[in-house]
Amino acid sequence: MLFDVEKQAAQRWIVEAHRICEGCPYFGMVSDEPPFCIMRQNPPECTIAGIAGKSGTLVQENC
Repeated sequence: MLFDVEKQAAQRWIVEAHRICEGCPYFGMVSDEPPFCIMRQNPPECTIAGIAGKSGTLVQENC
């Protein structure tokens, strides 16, 4: 079970498992729950995966 700072259960952001989620520390899979993202990202447009160079659809913009 994931907890926020106040030790209360954190809300789950339910997502469909995607290949870019593999190995992500923010992707959660608990045996009796659907897959979820604690960063509230939506694969395959995940910004964290884009930063890590894993996203197939995220377009990197010039900074």
